[in-house]
Amino acid sequence: MLRVSVSLLQPGMITAHNIYNSEGVLLVSADRELDDQYVARLKTMGLRSIYVKNMLYSGLELPEDLLEEDDRRLLVKQVQQVYKTFQENGQIEIEPLKPRINRLVSEIVRNRHMMVHFVDCRTNEDYLYAHVVNVAMMTVLVAATMEFNEERLRDLAMGAVLHDIGEMLIPDEILNKPGKLTPAEWDVIHSHTTKGFEALRKVRDLSILSAHIAYQHHENFDGSGYPRKLANDDIHEYARLSAIPNMFDALISDRPQRRGFLPHEAYELLMTLSGRYVDPYYLDAFLRTVAIYPIGSIVRLDSGEFGIVTKVLPRLQMRPTISLLADPNGHPYPTPFEMDLTKNLTTQITKVLREEEVLFLSRSFKGI
Repeated sequence: MLRVSVSLLQPGMITAHNIYNSEGVLLVSADRELDDQYVARLKTMGLRSIYVKNMLYSGLELPEDLLEEDDRRLLVKQVQQVYKTFQENGQIEIEPLKPRINRLVSEIVRNRHMMVHFVDCRTNEDYLYAHVVNVAMMTVLVAATMEFNEERLRDLAMGAVLHDIGEMLIPDEILNKPGKLTPAEWDVIHSHTTKGFEALRKVRDLSILSAHIAYQHHENFDGSGYPRKLANDDIHEYARLSAIPNMFDALISDRPQRRGFLPHEAYELLMTLSGRYVDPYYLDAFLRTVAIYPIGSIVRLDSGEFGIVTKVLPRLQMRPTISLLADPNGHPYPTPFEMDLTKNLTTQITKVLREEEVLFLSRSFKGI
């Protein structure tokens, strides 16, 4: 399936994945053929992109998500309720979250050898709740590969899903301001870490270490972050670890002011931040869990040929297996054939195609 910006949708495309809002309401159902009316409706929903079926992906076995669809949907819904309750009355009620957190931890521990391939689609309004759930999932996955015990994983997961709860106390006109923020407005934005921590540290049965994720997730490894300009080991390990998935998810997600980075672009950017903004030790562990070229990526090789990524091995993410689809002129091969880049060491990926380029290439395959 192909992730396509709503602005590029055309009648006749067929949806490939269910999309829910933070309240668990189905916004887009899979296997729905788009018509002019439905395309127009999607453009009013606040969605930046959706997944559609595409002939280039015919027969491709897509990887599973870290959490099953229903588990993710119910966790996002529960997180939304906790955040909204805090916004309305200042109370943080974590008891309803605990069963969902336990489920997340047990599922990821069971699937700890999986990699991050899937980018979820979300509305602008639901960005925050989906974001913190993604951060929790990726944080727990990395920690599980590092053999954290389940009690620590639960503390990490709870802290990660609550790490941005302080944003509920930031005025909407500042939080959602489309233009440049003033220094005073930036100070208000930065206060969400302290506001969140002060609220979380009062919550019964919440580990103070979980609360420190909210407090310190914007501290930078070199001491240039906020709110206390902590550096290195003065930043708690939970915050040093969860800050990396926090950055990664923010980078790959579509936002009103920009579309998301491709995973390999986010990977390269995080590498430039190693030792400055992020802890190199935890960054290395995180990047081992991320598919730099996720299954389903359409790529161009240094030979000029086009192919689709069909397999990615842990620790060898730069050398996926590719099914070659077309010659350098974009003419389809009668029968695609696979190339394992772990064995073809002189072959390099030179480009990952953007959605509009994939749509253009797929036109060559019509009628074959």
